[in-house]
Amino acid sequence: MLKNILRKSALLMILAGLIPHHAGAIESTSAADIQKLCRAFDHATNKPQIEQEKMLCLMYLKGFLAGKQLYRGEHKPQPTFKQKALNSRAGGYLGQSQDSYCIPETTTLDDIAGLVNQGKPAAHMSAENLVEIVLKQHFRCGQ
Repeated sequence: MLKNILRKSALLMILAGLIPHHAGAIESTSAADIQKLCRAFDHATNKPQIEQEKMLCLMYLKGFLAGKQLYRGEHKPQPTFKQKALNSRAGGYLGQSQDSYCIPETTTLDDIAGLVNQGKPAAHMSAENLVEIVLKQHFRCGQ
């Protein structure tokens, strides 16, 4: 029995040594970082660094927009039966956890990047907050 306890203790100590003592969170992108990348759209040159910054800006915006409820067009379409059911349960919290944005068909990601550049973020604002503010100001459904 003592041998079994010692074996389990040794195994536990070995496993504890494999686990990192501190786990770090992934740093979020700051508003200043995303604006720096999206400012590449203000340059008319086709330098490799400018093109790379444009691509990174577009990738960030595409990723951000992919996670939101977006509608291409001026107005939010009529809700489906499932959406109505979710809205009627739990006080609507199940179906309305996110804001919805109606982005006109004529609006491109380049246009959204330009709007991000015009923003005046606070010193420690995240890129996510900045883009969210831009969407709320310019693309809220029913405006």
